[in-house]
Amino acid sequence: MNQVGSHPLLDRYQIEKEIGSGGFGVTFLAKDTRMPSQRTVVIKKLKPSNTDKVDHKIIEDFFLKEASILEEIGRNHPNIPELYDYFEDGGNFYLVQEYIEGQTLADISPISQEQAFSILTSLLRTLQYIQDKGLIHRDY
Repeated sequence: MNQVGSHPLLDRYQIEKEIGSGGFGVTFLAKDTRMPSQRTVVIKKLKPSNTDKVDHKIIEDFFLKEASILEEIGRNHPNIPELYDYFEDGGNFYLVQEYIEGQTLADISPISQEQAFSILTSLLRTLQYIQDKGLIHRDY
């Protein structure tokens, strides 16, 4: 089993594979071993940029605000993953979210004009929902 940290909550999740990485951190596909269904989840291990120049409390406040926003919008919109958990361990911040199975654009390309229209319409409805909530997404 791969490990993403030593926090007791991390013992709950069996990491299956890394599914992405970037400037904000690393994302893993995992199983929630404490749920009867062993549901698949996504764990985002966030690595805030410029941590040397920013007070830890400020980073923690941003993280808590982001978790609060994710809880609200994920619970109320079908195209946004639900937040299951969040915590900090050793200066790392973790979000545990619903895994939404699907295909990437690379998996389905080339796409038809009708498919492009359908995808863009769905994205725009989701962005409209976020805008109506007064939220702007950005990585810190």
